[in-house]
Amino acid sequence: MKDLSYYKSLIYRMEIEYDEDEHLYFVTFPDLPGCMMHGGTSNEALNLANEVKDEWLAAAYENGWRIPEPSRHQETTGRLTLRVPRYIHKKIMETAEKEGVSQNQLLLSFISEKLAYK
Repeated sequence: MKDLSYYKSLIYRMEIEYDEDEHLYFVTFPDLPGCMMHGGTSNEALNLANEVKDEWLAAAYENGWRIPEPSRHQETTGRLTLRVPRYIHKKIMETAEKEGVSQNQLLLSFISEKLAYK
């Protein structure tokens, strides 16, 4: 196992969300299970979260827990390759032509509509 200073030097991804019911900002570290903090302002929550992260890492290290390294997220290119059956491709082509848009524009609008409801 690497030493504690190694883990403390790593940059772990943080996620911050505002809870309207509690009027608090919550910060979590997706790579560190159970490591979270809250604060009345986003700055307060972020500052406290960094302290809690160091405490979480120290406790994990002292107890011999496996400490995950930060996950690496893939870069997005904006390019997606998708294979579809010929009959679906034909419907996409016909619908795009009828709508007066490209196939890419048509599919992007379909995907955007679906994702907007999540």
